[in-house]
Formats: sequence, C-alpha cells, structure tokens
Amino acid sequence: MKLFGLKELIILKHGALLGDDTDSHIDTLARFINEKTIAYVKCTDKKDVHYKELRKMEKELQKTDFELVPLPLPHAHFFNDYRLPATYLNFVLINNAVLVPTYGDTHDAEVLEIFKRHFVEREVIGIDASLFIREHGSLHCASMNIYTKRD
Repeated sequence: MKLFGLKELIILKHGALLGDDTDSHIDTLARFINEKTIAYVKCTDKKDVHYKELRKMEKELQKTDFELVPLPLPHAHFFNDYRLPATYLNFVLINNAVLVPTYGDTHDAEVLEIFKRHFVEREVIGIDASLFIREHGSLHCASMNIYTKRD
C-alpha cells in the first residue's frame, strides 16, 4: 500500500452482475465520484437474482467512512436469452463532462439527475449503451486500453 500512497484499501467480497464476463470488475459495481463519496449499484427488487448479493455488497460499503450514493440497478435487459450486465456505474469522466450509460430504462432520468447533483461542475450526458452491454461491458469498458502504434 505504501508504493501507491494508500491509507486504506477496500476489498469488496460481494457484488456481481449476470452477464458480466469480467468476474465483477469494480467499475460495474461501485465507483468513487469524489474523494469522500462512493456511488454503488443498488437492487431494490427482492425477486431479482442480484438482490441478495448486492445487498451484501451494500452492507460492506456501509462499514466504510465514505458517503454512499445508491444508483438503481436497471431492469433486466436480455439479448439472445442472456441477461446483460446493465449498470449505471460504468460512466466515464472526461474534461468537463460525465458520460453516463443509459438503457432506455425507467431509471435513466432519475440516474441522470443524481449525476447532475453530484457533478455540478460538469455536463452530464446520457449515452444509450444498449449495444455496449451486448458485448458485456459499457462506456467505461469501451474507453479503456486503446492501442495506438507509436513511431
């Protein structure tokens, strides 16, 4: 931890999304939105297969000293009979904006308003990520690790 200048390391033992082929990368479950605040995916539907696991993750996060901002889990989205890993946590911070994945879901507008409250200095832009999740990722995943050849 000294190597990275860390004072604290949080390891979540719970949290997963069906269809996520990354073995539950944190960018789909919980993300810092500033130095004191963590946004996380929250499932409120007790009948949803994610409910118990995400509730356990929420309890782990509640043991920290961080302010917590729950973001609703989008309703189930399917492609070729497989549930897709739709989540609003896969957002991207760029210059003066935040790119937020949307899914044509009833929660989209609510989530964009939450982002606007927490990123008042940035423009909040919703981007339909329905095609991205067919590949089991979203905006943050698609913006990472682009190879460019250098001369």
